[in-house]
Amino acid sequence: MGMNLESLAAAYLRRGTDDKTHARAFDTVADLLRDDPEQAWQFTVCAIARSKNGDDLAYVAAGVLEDLLKEHGLQFIDRIGNEARVNEQMLTALSGCWINDSDVVFPRWFAIMEKYGFATGRRKRL
Repeated sequence: MGMNLESLAAAYLRRGTDDKTHARAFDTVADLLRDDPEQAWQFTVCAIARSKNGDDLAYVAAGVLEDLLKEHGLQFIDRIGNEARVNEQMLTALSGCWINDSDVVFPRWFAIMEKYGFATGRRKRL
């Protein structure tokens, strides 16, 4: 696709502004989730890396990461889990996703939450 993921992530993280750039970025990310899940995954990694604080991370977690898990979870859960093992920001973002037990990826997501103490209360979720 040749998209500049850094620029897209910067615009996506500008939530809460009147800037139309964020709205376009949000729509672009929704299109990626629907049409190009692989690119959506690459975007998610980039957006998490660009997150400057817990609010940014929570926005990515409740947005694109959660949607990726719900819509394409079985395709990406291994990569997400592997990234979370070495990337604390990814792990924290993963804890901020609300995955229901009716979602097909729930058992695997919940296993990660248990492994790292989020499901047991050892660690506080995002």
